Order: sequence, then C-alpha cells, then structure tokens
Amino acid sequence: MWRDGVMAGGSGVPVTERSAMGLTAYLRAISLISSSLAMLPIRVYYRDSRRLVAQRTVIDSPSPTQTPFEFWQTWQMHQLSWGNAYGFKVRDGAGMVRSVRQIHPSRVQVVDADSGGMKLFEVQDEDGGARRFTSFDVAHLPFLSPDGLTGLSPLQACRTVLGTSLAAEKVAESFYRNGTKLSGIMKTQATLNDTQSGALKSRWRQLFSGPSHAGEVAILDSGAEFEPLTLPPEDAQLLQSRSFTVSEVARMFGIPSHFLNDQEKATAWGSGIESMGIGYVVYTLLPRVKAAEQRITRELLPGGWESGSWEARWDLKGLLRGDAATRASFYRSMTDLKVMTNHDIADLEDMDPPPGAPVYAMPSNYALVDAATGDVTPLTGDPATPQTVDTTPNDGGQANA
Repeated sequence: MWRDGVMAGGSGVPVTERSAMGLTAYLRAISLISSSLAMLPIRVYYRDSRRLVAQRTVIDSPSPTQTPFEFWQTWQMHQLSWGNAYGFKVRDGAGMVRSVRQIHPSRVQVVDADSGGMKLFEVQDEDGGARRFTSFDVAHLPFLSPDGLTGLSPLQACRTVLGTSLAAEKVAESFYRNGTKLSGIMKTQATLNDTQSGALKSRWRQLFSGPSHAGEVAILDSGAEFEPLTLPPEDAQLLQSRSFTVSEVARMFGIPSHFLNDQEKATAWGSGIESMGIGYVVYTLLPRVKAAEQRITRELLPGGWESGSWEARWDLKGLLRGDAATRASFYRSMTDLKVMTNHDIADLEDMDPPPGAPVYAMPSNYALVDAATGDVTPLTGDPATPQTVDTTPNDGGQANA
C-alpha cells in the first residue's frame, strides 16, 4: 500500500514521486508527454461540427494561479505518475465551472460511486481531516482503470523496475564516490615515505601522461614494476545495467527510446525518425488526448457529455506536420482537388492570409469524368457542355479517353 506516496520497490528501495524523478529517463519521459500535450491548443467546438465556440471558457485559463501551459502540464504529470489527476471545480452563481484548483493525488481517494452514478471522493485536509465530495465538485482524469473508478498508477504498477533502477543508481554513486579504481599500480622493492612516493607519482605523470606521450616506452629501475588495472567485469556490468533503465522507462510509457536520448538503438534517420515521431503522436499521445477530451467535456463544459452542445478538442496538427517538401506536396494535392484554399494553407502554416479572397490553384486541363456515364465536366473556366467519353475497350484492351 502507498503510505504518504511511498511504496517499497522490489529491491527494497522506496519508490516515491520525487525519487523516481531522480531517474533521468523517467523525468524525461514524464516531461516529454506532459509538455507535448500542454503546448498544444485546446479548443471548444459545437458538438459534431467544425464551428468554434466564440466565447471564452474555463479551458482557456483553467487556474488563476497557473498559466494554461502549467495547468495542463501538471494535470498530465499527475496522471502519468499517480494514474489520476484531480481538481476542485469552482463554479459561478449559474453553476458554470469558472476555474479548477488542482489537488495532489496523494490527498485523494476514490471511495465509490453513488446511486446516481457520481463518484465519491475523500479528500484529506491540511490539518489531517478528510471531507467527501462528489463528481459535481471534483474533476477526475484517470489513467488505465481496472475497476472503472480509479486509474492504475504507473509508479505503483512498475515499482519493481523503478526500485531496481534506483538501487542501481545508488550503487553506481557509491562506486564512484567510495571506490578506489586506479589506472595502475607501481610497485618497488624499496620502502618509500610520503614525500618519495609523491615525487615518484608526479615524475611518472610528467613523463608518461597526456596524449603527447602516447606510445612512449617507460624505463624502470631499482626493481620498480607498473601493473595496469582494468575495470572488473562485474563493475562494467553494473554500469551497463543503468542503460537498461532507459529501455524499461521507454516501454513503460510507450515512447521511442531515441526520444529519451538513447542513440545506441536508433537505427533509422531522416524520414525514419519523422515516421517514428508521427507514430509517437498516434500511438502514445492520441489515446491520452481522446481520454482527456471526453473527460474535459464531461467535467468542465456546460451540460457535460450527455446533454451539452459543446465539446473539447486538442489540435494535434502541429505535431503531425511533415517536412517542408512533404507539406508542399500535400497542399498542392489538396488545392488541386479543391479541398483547401490558399487561406486554409496559410492558417495551417501559422501565416497571415494572402491578400484577396480565398482561391484554389489547379492545372487548367483538369476535368471531372463521371465513372458511370462518361460525362466530362471541366474544372476551370465556364462550365462546358458535358461531353461523352467512349469507355468501350479498343483492340488493345485500352479505353479511349
């Protein structure tokens, strides 16, 4: 059981939110996902349409003490670490949610659901007491939930892996802080005092250390011997085990390992990296986005999910855009098909619209051919009288155009 946010890992090392953040791979993964979502715009649309709601809502500025980026980043961080994110809904006189005050997940326990289907939350006060609230007062964003009430905590579910990684970090720290790992040992038959041994070591460094002395031949007298030391296999294995943490954390959060600066296993570059980036958006971010959109619509917008006429949508276009050449080819195809105008393209590229009314650009010889009748309708200029195309196969088996 969690006690004050502490759970012992499989290695016996306590795993907490703060200690797990000491693992650079874990910190990077949490920061990457939460920041990726926080930097994207969240907009409110009329249900089942592309029409934006003009008036401001609580989504535009959820917290009076945090910027929108900070609020959504913290909201996602709580869900990623604890499996649940909570917040008090501050309502106006009409019952509309005007702001949200975040509650740390360590203070909240989901008790049950009442007869009306609303969740019951037990929230600890700062003085140690506890009060109960319902979903009317508390917003809740759960992660993967085995019971439909509380989200599964990745910290708790993966405590064995994280505890082992934390133990390896502690051993490595002790390895460097307390170990006496030397490059070599010089032995002599004579007994040396501190001054003599210091002078010998200094003389050795002066003659043979540094790149300019690479390949030099050492001449020793008076029975002196130099014995080089190498890293023992068990110590080398300890250092290699630390890289295992990156792979485990990447698997834990569904992130490509090169996103955590693990370049050893990156086997694709250029378009391959771009494709993996799109895969990260589709397979890692999109499920979280869909869950958050529906939860925000249900919890924070007027009418909720059942009777409301608004819905929240995250805009992922900024993360799904390809390189300049790919985007140019895509836009050209869309304008040829009369799906997008030059103003639409400027909007997607965050540019001011060009002067004049929105227009399409397409080759002048394009025409529509009805697949059933063979009627031809030009796409440019004044509509011409439809012409019939003979689609009967000729002697070569080809249709006449």
